[in-house]
This record gives sequence, structure tokens and C-alpha cells, in this order.
Amino acid sequence: MSGFGLALLESGTGSAGIALVNNYGRTKMHAHPDLLNFDLFAFEHWLAPDHGYPEFATNIPSNTEWTGSTISHNTVFLNKTPQKMVWGGHTRLFTQLKGFGVFELDGGNAYPDVKEYSRTMLLIGGGNRSTIDSSAYVVDIFRVKGGYDHVYSFHGPPGTIVNKGLQLKTQENGTYAGENIPKGMKAKNFPDGYSFLYNIRKDQRPPASFMLDWTTEKGYRGVTDEDDIHLRMYAFTRCNDVALADGDPPQNKPGNPKRLGYVLMHRNGTDLNSTFVSVFEPYRIKPFIKSVHRLDNGTEEQIAIKVEKVDGHTDYLLYNPASQQLMRLPNGISMNGTIGYLQEKNGKVNKGILINGTALKYNNTTLKSTGVITGKVVKMDKELDDKGWLLVDSNLPIEKNLIGQQIIIETTGERDASYTIHDIQQEGNLIKIFCGPVSFVSGFRGGNMVVRTATVPKSYTQGYSYDFEEGASFKISTHAIFPE
Repeated sequence: MSGFGLALLESGTGSAGIALVNNYGRTKMHAHPDLLNFDLFAFEHWLAPDHGYPEFATNIPSNTEWTGSTISHNTVFLNKTPQKMVWGGHTRLFTQLKGFGVFELDGGNAYPDVKEYSRTMLLIGGGNRSTIDSSAYVVDIFRVKGGYDHVYSFHGPPGTIVNKGLQLKTQENGTYAGENIPKGMKAKNFPDGYSFLYNIRKDQRPPASFMLDWTTEKGYRGVTDEDDIHLRMYAFTRCNDVALADGDPPQNKPGNPKRLGYVLMHRNGTDLNSTFVSVFEPYRIKPFIKSVHRLDNGTEEQIAIKVEKVDGHTDYLLYNPASQQLMRLPNGISMNGTIGYLQEKNGKVNKGILINGTALKYNNTTLKSTGVITGKVVKMDKELDDKGWLLVDSNLPIEKNLIGQQIIIETTGERDASYTIHDIQQEGNLIKIFCGPVSFVSGFRGGNMVVRTATVPKSYTQGYSYDFEEGASFKISTHAIFPE
């Protein structure tokens, strides 16, 4: 839903369903500065719950510096300053397949002084209707280039947290803002929200990888002891320090827990280049993942993850932002592409997916595709008629498998320009793409003015402004699947 700024991946149905939701829409006016924040739903429960509406919509620290700020959300807090209030981010990639989905979102508008602020997330597995366990997991790759202080903030469901790998030392007094700073103190000489994070346990020399396990507490939105719902986080980022802390969501909203448990992965330095890599496993009673390993050296842009499952299957996930460069793993897997996924058991590949690439190879299995489809918009629907058509100059194949995919159009505007393809037809030397009942109009030309508290156009006679313009470049992702 690019107009709203919502990326949603789903797998399975009912109690076996899982949903990964990312907000990349507006963060101004009545929204929070939480661009690229994500939520996770599994077993019919909210396992990474947002704070929601503040306790009181007034200018008080618990609203402006905590619930209504960046650090309380599942995103990266940069340079000790909340995100700028913007209209939203932009889609780089979105593909939803059966049992596999991925999106990559650009949130650079929130921190315009850095070179990169983007998030790539994958939902892998699930879809088994014969069990109440989804066996699906999430991969999170958050890239930040620039700045001097990065804090990856995440909170799971309310309940106890068990850790493996961290050597935590309890801070006897104070908050994340400091030992002498009490809970809820208005920010002064420390970042917004830090005084609302309390019960601090910190590892000052954390390992490059560790695991956390949240056990969802009984009574949280109907959770019972028999449910035994967990959320595991496998973290693979070298940090200066890692802290666990508690933070309270608004206490006057029905269903909100008393507190939430946070992990804060902190890196500092000069002109930082951070890639926060994490895997999230929601499970009931027993985990379905045996182990997770990061196979790359941790210093390059290429990311490789190995997930060993209890049932004997092994997954390999490859991420390569420079898709034309060859990516090769020591075990013989190689890829020219952006996203690669392989599942094997006993040395035999059972499933493979290649996105935006030309080749993915392992043993005797090879996936081939055409790579990203590109072109330019020659003509477009310029009316408010909800027809949403484009005439494009491209060697775009007239294939039904492109229906349902996203066409992502280059834009210098504030809003995203990504649309679902509903149909494709040849029209002379051009190709006509129908994007469904949408309009490309973003407003009226001639500027705006403020009347009382509302923003209204100065003129209704100078024509429309659009999310993009004719002549803009576009791209459409492709994929190959094994077995077909």
C-alpha cells in the first residue's frame, strides 16, 4: 500500500498465519517519527506491539520524548536525535511468493544527513495449514551509512527475556540516560527517550552474535500458559555495547501491558557504516530452528545467513545489494542477483528462489532469470478517474506472471511511486500497464496556504501535481523458482 506507506508480507492462515508489517508512510502531523518500524503477528497475537496512542496527546515527555519518539519503536535511532517528520520512504523491492516474501525500503528522508538508511526484511516459510505452528521466520537487514551514533532498538512481547551469549551487568540506579538520571526525567544533555528506559543490564564488550528469547506473559491480550508463545532473536552485529531495558507503553489504553522488554544494540564512531543483521523466530513450546550462522565476514555489503532447522532442513539466504557482482560462498553457492534462497536436506536442494538476478547455482541446481526489467514512462493517466494506466517504452514481456508484481517508478517527490500491476497489453510500439483503481495525482499545482490549522491549495486552476512525471525511469522485479 504505497500511498499509505505500508509493506505487508503474510504466510499461512488462521492460527498458523504470520504477518510482517512495516510502516514507511508519513511520520508528520498525528503520526510518530517511526519510519521503517515493523510489527510481527503470529499465533493470532501481536509479538512486537507498538505503543499506540499516547497516554495524553499533550506536550509532556512521556509523549514527545518516548511514545511519540523514535527510540521506543523497532527501528534505528541515529545520532542521538529522533527522525525528521516526513511524508514517508520509498520502495526499492517488494515480492510476495508462497512461503517467501521480501521488501526493501528506503527511509533516507528521515535522516537526510546520512548516505543510507534502509531496511530489507524477509518472511521465509510457513503456510502449513495442518499445524498451529507456522514454522516461519523473519530476516532483518538494516543498513545505515554515516553519522556517529547508531542504536538498533527492538522490543518483543511483554514477559521474561532469556539471553545466550551476553555477559550482562546490572546498572544499580538510573536509566539508559545515566546512573544519576531518574525514570521519566525530561531530556536535558541526553537523548530523547533514554530516561524512559530503566532496569538496565548491559554488556560493555558484547560478542558479534547472541540470542534472546522472549516468553510472552500470561494474560497479555488473551495469552494463556498453554499457549507458551515465544519470540527468539538471533543478532549478528558487532556493537560497542548491548543493553537490555524495560520501557512502559501508555498505561491508560486497554490491552497494553505494564512494560515491554527492549534490546538496544549501540555502535559509535566516526562516519559509521552499520549493517544490523537479525533473524526472528516466533514459536510455540519448542523452537523449530536449531541454529543460525552468519557466513559472510561482517565487513562487506553482501550478507549470507545459514539457518539449520530441527527437522533436518538447512536454509541459505543471500543478500547482494550490488546485484551484478558475483556472490560466492565457500560451500559452492554462487549468485548474480539481489536475493537468493536455497533449502536443502541431506545434500539435495528442495527449494530455490532467485530475485532480481540472472543465476543462482548450487551443486547440480541452477536457477536463471532475466534480472530487473527497466524502461521509461512515456505517457500516463493524468486524471482523477482511478484508471491508473501507463504507456511505457520497454522490452517488457507480455506475461501473466508479472500481474501482481510491483512497478517501482523513479520519483523526486515526497511520496512513494510503487504500484501493483493489474494487466499488461501491447499498444503499438509501446506497452500499456494497468495499475488498477488508483490515481497518480498528489495535489494541485500552485502551492499551499494555511487557513487556521488546515493546509489548502492556493489555486485549483493550475492543474495537478503528480507522484512522478512522464519520462521517469521504472523497474519491475523478476524471480525464478525451483521447482517451478
